[in-house]
Amino acid sequence: MRDIDIAKLARQDGLDIVIDLNGYTENSRSGICAHRAAPVQISCLGYPESMGANWIDYIVADKNLIPETSQACYSEKPIYLPHHYQAQDNGLPIDATVPTRTVLGRPENGFVFCALSNSYKITPAEFDLWMRLLQAVEGSVLWLLQDNVLVLKNLMIEAAKRGVDPKQLVFAKRTDHGQYLARFQRADLYLDTFIYKRGCDRK
Repeated sequence: MRDIDIAKLARQDGLDIVIDLNGYTENSRSGICAHRAAPVQISCLGYPESMGANWIDYIVADKNLIPETSQACYSEKPIYLPHHYQAQDNGLPIDATVPTRTVLGRPENGFVFCALSNSYKITPAEFDLWMRLLQAVEGSVLWLLQDNVLVLKNLMIEAAKRGVDPKQLVFAKRTDHGQYLARFQRADLYLDTFIYKRGCDRK
């Protein structure tokens, strides 16, 4: 259905509140809210920035995400949760069997930086920082997600341009979520990307 038709249907059904979980992210349908699907429309979770739109009335947040001094930067009014705006499930299953670093192709004794986000999130800004870390920490490696051969080759080329031995980049293939969580036990420090996207990346 078209955005406007969904909005009309929502109004016909008498919805009081619509919550947009995507904002300006991939596959979003924010146009539904742009056509005013409900009297009250709230942005929650997926896009923790201002939509800059007069058709989103509130944003679910916490005071770390939006300090009171930053409220003027948001077109939405914040609805502050007491602790953290993003609920997490700490009951997700984690595989009991964790391969050794050797099996995973990681050094047993060296420091392992880990950044298993989707590769499209990696920008030159954080990659510069990561390469400086590898140069500063002797014997360290950066553990990345192996999306495809082209990404692998390009990241290694960019590492060499920054004076880092491409062998310091090691790659993990995608696996099921239980094993994905278990593998973090073989890293020393997780490095996140600056780009945020709704939901957990399933590796």
